[in-house]
Amino acid sequence: GMFGIAGKFQQTSVTLWARGLLSTPETLPGKFSLAGYLPVKAVRVEGVDWTELSDGAGLGVEARQIGFSSRLKDFVNVVGSLDIGNWSKVGQGDAVLQLEWQHEFKQELDLIQHVKLEAALGILVPTARMLDGDIDQIFAVPLGTNGAWGIPLKGSLEVQVHERASAGVCVDALWLADVTKPRRLKTHLNQT
Repeated sequence: GMFGIAGKFQQTSVTLWARGLLSTPETLPGKFSLAGYLPVKAVRVEGVDWTELSDGAGLGVEARQIGFSSRLKDFVNVVGSLDIGNWSKVGQGDAVLQLEWQHEFKQELDLIQHVKLEAALGILVPTARMLDGDIDQIFAVPLGTNGAWGIPLKGSLEVQVHERASAGVCVDALWLADVTKPRRLKTHLNQT
């Protein structure tokens, strides 16, 4: 049959960070710093509700839907040992260590007062717990990159047009190393 699914995904993150200015020769423009970031995340999938969309054997839609979601969840759990309902996890994400640079250019123009450039290059270390323990949770999501190392890049430009107003653009990119790994969902009660 065909099934519809509804639910709510929520994620809350708090990032712990530290930054230290680096000593650089005066011939290099701008300020260099070394920074570290460690996110702590709370992820939740809740209110999961399954709906049968296929045509029933003469029953009206309302009659087929009464208790369908819980019956389906129970059936899938008994037959395949899978949990197709709500899921939640709290833990640390992936750590990032990066070299950051910023430089401010004072402008002598009437309209533009300052131009600020920033750039960053770093390494993402996969410190978040991997999903291996959640093999029976169909809606489990990783708190990080699930074991992949990465290289974060950042560039930004900010233009101050008034002492209380500025505008700019920021570009973030993350290159992830390829991590391919077979995932096996348990589909039978006696499957190991």
